[in-house]
Amino acid sequence: MSYEITAETARRAATIQGLEIQVPTPFNEGHVLTVNEAAAMNQLFIENIRNNNARHVQAAEKDETRGAMEAAELQVLVDDYATSYEFGVRSVGGTRVVRDPVENRTRKIGLAKLDAALKAKGFTRKAVTTKFGPEKVEEYLAQILATNPAIAKEAARQIKAERAAADSEADVSLDDLGEPDAEPAAEE
Repeated sequence: MSYEITAETARRAATIQGLEIQVPTPFNEGHVLTVNEAAAMNQLFIENIRNNNARHVQAAEKDETRGAMEAAELQVLVDDYATSYEFGVRSVGGTRVVRDPVENRTRKIGLAKLDAALKAKGFTRKAVTTKFGPEKVEEYLAQILATNPAIAKEAARQIKAERAAADSEADVSLDDLGEPDAEPAAEE
């Protein structure tokens, strides 16, 4: 199958062997898939579902009281996950979630508080994640952040201070470095 590529076709930047070019993106919402496109989409769907559910099997294998996860039990988890899966949507416990620096710092401080609370009870975050899944840790973290609004304020203060320090002029002479060597851009 060939695609109609015109000057109006949307494009995205890509780097090939150090050269940035604009690659056509001919697929839009409502595009009718060919047999091969459907096969490629189904393969990607399968890989994403597999990757995003591997943690359940790993957790079951590590939990000595539970033993290996049964195929029927995993099938239920996979079916539940697949019914709500959306391409490109990032979620907790799945693929990487993109957050701003203040949110990342807020989570870091909250998780440190959670780690201290768990330690006082004789637990670790890893043990809770293994036994109950990452959702339990997220539940506890949400409780901590909801009841301690000062955490978000402290995170914002820290990030603001770091940015101010980075924006201030560095007291260092770099004259002895000379000119930078030309390095090829990283490939995407």
